[in-house]
Amino acid sequence: MIENAEGTFGVELFSETNQNEAIGNIFENPELLEAND
Repeated sequence: MIENAEGTFGVELFSETNQNEAIGNIFENPELLEAND
């Protein structure tokens, strides 16, 4: 699980409504990917 100011990323990361926002957050915050190493 990845946690940030907005909450925990899990299955919701790829939900139909949040997909683009989540992808945007990852590109804006590459440390999120590092945290999921």
